[in-house]
Amino acid sequence: MLICDKQVSCADEPKKFSQVEHADVNTRMWVPSLVAVKLWDGCTGNFIATLRGHIGPVYQVAWSSDSRLLLSGSKDSTLKVWEVRKHKLVYDLPGHSDEVYTVDWNPMDNRAASGGKDKVIRIWRH
Repeated sequence: MLICDKQVSCADEPKKFSQVEHADVNTRMWVPSLVAVKLWDGCTGNFIATLRGHIGPVYQVAWSSDSRLLLSGSKDSTLKVWEVRKHKLVYDLPGHSDEVYTVDWNPMDNRAASGGKDKVIRIWRH
């Protein structure tokens, strides 16, 4: 289970952005959608899956260092952790009081970080 370990308030409001991310190990790519994460095979271009669960636009995702998990942040103020191979939601992480603009994994351990419009950075641990 992932729980919020720490939080820090930020003075500056972060900017919204979306991007295409890829996992080197699985050569999978994602593209933000209205309320879902869509996965494609980065080598063949074939569509793999749609990960549904957010109720607002997805702003960013981050792959875990072993590329097994995908973390997504959304306008709906939640983070979601997805098991990529099974295309299933593993954790639904409420904790921000407003939109989540950025998410990332710590490559050295099983912690993740998120930040958003509420000007709070949260550190999540597994």
